[in-house]
Amino acid sequence: MIHSSRIDLVKAKRSKEGPLEGIRTIIDLDELLLTEGLLQIKFVYTVEYEKDVASILLQGSLFMKEDKAYALKAIEQFKKNRALDPQIAEVALSAINFLCSADATLVAHAFNLRPPMLATKIIVQTPANTS
Repeated sequence: MIHSSRIDLVKAKRSKEGPLEGIRTIIDLDELLLTEGLLQIKFVYTVEYEKDVASILLQGSLFMKEDKAYALKAIEQFKKNRALDPQIAEVALSAINFLCSADATLVAHAFNLRPPMLATKIIVQTPANTS
Protein backbone atom coordinates (compact mmCIF):
# COMPACT_ATOMS: atom_id res chain seq x y z
CA MET A 1 0.00 0.00 0.00
CA ILE A 2 1.27 3.48 -0.89
CA HIS A 3 2.29 5.49 2.16
CA SER A 4 3.85 8.62 0.63
CA SER A 5 6.11 9.95 -2.10
CA ARG A 6 8.77 12.57 -2.51
CA ILE A 7 10.42 14.34 -5.45
CA ASP A 8 14.06 15.20 -4.73
CA LEU A 9 15.29 16.54 -8.07
CA VAL A 10 13.76 18.14 -11.15
CA LYS A 11 15.76 18.92 -14.32
CA ALA A 12 14.46 20.19 -17.64
CA LYS A 13 16.12 21.32 -20.82
CA ARG A 14 14.82 22.61 -24.12
CA SER A 15 17.61 21.92 -26.60
CA LYS A 16 16.07 23.39 -29.71
CA GLU A 17 12.91 24.74 -31.25
CA GLY A 18 10.98 22.51 -33.54
CA PRO A 19 7.86 20.48 -33.93
CA LEU A 20 7.04 18.03 -31.19
CA GLU A 21 6.77 14.72 -33.01
CA GLY A 22 6.65 12.28 -30.13
CA ILE A 23 7.16 11.76 -26.44
CA ARG A 24 8.82 8.83 -24.70
CA THR A 25 8.38 8.23 -20.96
CA ILE A 26 10.87 6.10 -19.03
CA ILE A 27 10.59 4.98 -15.41
CA ASP A 28 13.78 3.52 -13.94
CA LEU A 29 13.80 1.96 -10.50
CA ASP A 30 17.21 2.58 -8.95
CA GLU A 31 17.13 1.06 -5.49
CA LEU A 32 14.90 -0.54 -2.87
CA LEU A 33 15.52 0.12 0.82
CA LEU A 34 13.81 -0.42 4.14
CA THR A 35 13.47 3.08 5.65
CA GLU A 36 11.74 3.62 8.99
CA GLY A 37 9.67 0.48 8.47
CA LEU A 38 8.64 1.44 4.94
CA LEU A 39 9.71 -0.01 1.60
CA GLN A 40 11.44 2.88 -0.18
CA ILE A 41 11.63 2.68 -3.97
CA LYS A 42 14.06 5.21 -5.47
CA PHE A 43 13.20 6.11 -9.06
CA VAL A 44 14.06 8.30 -12.02
CA TYR A 45 11.22 9.42 -14.31
CA THR A 46 12.30 10.81 -17.67
CA VAL A 47 10.29 12.38 -20.48
CA GLU A 48 12.15 12.61 -23.80
CA TYR A 49 10.75 14.70 -26.63
CA GLU A 50 11.76 13.11 -29.95
CA LYS A 51 14.34 14.66 -32.25
CA ASP A 52 16.22 15.84 -29.11
CA VAL A 53 13.89 18.82 -28.71
CA ALA A 54 13.66 18.61 -24.91
CA SER A 55 13.79 16.42 -21.82
CA ILE A 56 12.37 16.46 -18.31
CA LEU A 57 13.77 14.40 -15.45
CA LEU A 58 12.30 13.86 -11.99
CA GLN A 59 14.08 11.85 -9.33
CA GLY A 60 12.48 10.76 -6.10
CA SER A 61 11.20 8.05 -3.80
CA LEU A 62 7.97 6.18 -3.31
CA PHE A 63 7.28 4.78 0.17
CA MET A 64 5.10 1.69 0.60
CA LYS A 65 3.74 0.11 3.78
CA GLU A 66 4.42 -3.60 3.45
CA ASP A 67 5.02 -6.49 5.82
CA LYS A 68 8.70 -6.33 6.89
CA ALA A 69 9.49 -9.90 5.77
CA TYR A 70 7.83 -9.27 2.40
CA ALA A 71 9.70 -5.96 1.99
CA LEU A 72 13.06 -7.58 2.78
CA LYS A 73 12.32 -10.37 0.28
CA ALA A 74 11.46 -7.76 -2.39
CA ILE A 75 14.72 -5.90 -1.68
CA GLU A 76 16.79 -9.08 -2.02
CA GLN A 77 15.00 -10.06 -5.24
CA PHE A 78 15.61 -6.58 -6.68
CA LYS A 79 19.30 -6.69 -5.74
CA LYS A 80 19.67 -10.10 -7.35
CA ASN A 81 17.91 -9.56 -10.68
CA ARG A 82 16.45 -6.01 -10.67
CA ALA A 83 12.92 -7.44 -10.72
CA LEU A 84 9.92 -6.63 -8.57
CA ASP A 85 7.03 -8.82 -7.58
CA PRO A 86 4.33 -8.01 -10.19
CA GLN A 87 1.88 -7.01 -7.45
CA ILE A 88 4.26 -4.36 -6.05
CA ALA A 89 5.43 -3.37 -9.53
CA GLU A 90 1.93 -2.49 -10.77
CA VAL A 91 1.08 -0.38 -7.74
CA ALA A 92 4.50 1.31 -7.59
CA LEU A 93 4.83 2.05 -11.32
CA SER A 94 1.25 3.35 -11.56
CA ALA A 95 1.81 5.63 -8.54
CA ILE A 96 5.15 6.91 -9.85
CA ASN A 97 3.66 7.51 -13.30
CA PHE A 98 0.69 9.43 -11.86
CA LEU A 99 2.80 11.51 -9.47
CA CYS A 100 5.46 12.39 -12.00
CA SER A 101 3.11 12.99 -14.93
CA ALA A 102 1.32 15.61 -12.86
CA ASP A 103 4.56 17.31 -11.80
CA ALA A 104 6.11 17.04 -15.28
CA THR A 105 3.02 18.72 -16.74
CA LEU A 106 3.84 21.87 -14.78
CA VAL A 107 7.46 21.74 -15.91
CA ALA A 108 6.42 21.13 -19.53
CA HIS A 109 4.18 24.21 -19.43
CA ALA A 110 7.13 26.39 -18.35
CA PHE A 111 9.07 25.21 -21.42
CA ASN A 112 6.11 25.48 -23.82
CA LEU A 113 6.04 21.69 -24.32
CA ARG A 114 3.21 19.23 -24.60
CA PRO A 115 2.55 17.53 -21.26
CA PRO A 116 3.50 13.87 -20.93
CA MET A 117 0.71 11.36 -21.41
CA LEU A 118 -0.70 9.73 -18.32
CA ALA A 119 -1.32 6.00 -18.60
CA THR A 120 -4.50 5.03 -16.79
CA LYS A 121 -2.93 2.04 -15.03
CA ILE A 122 0.25 0.13 -15.63
CA ILE A 123 -0.26 -3.62 -15.85
CA VAL A 124 2.76 -5.90 -15.44
CA GLN A 125 2.61 -9.13 -17.36
CA THR A 126 4.95 -12.06 -16.83
CA PRO A 127 6.12 -13.80 -19.99
CA ALA A 128 4.44 -17.13 -20.73
CA ASN A 129 6.60 -20.22 -20.30
CA THR A 130 7.32 -21.34 -23.88
CA SER A 131 9.40 -24.44 -23.15
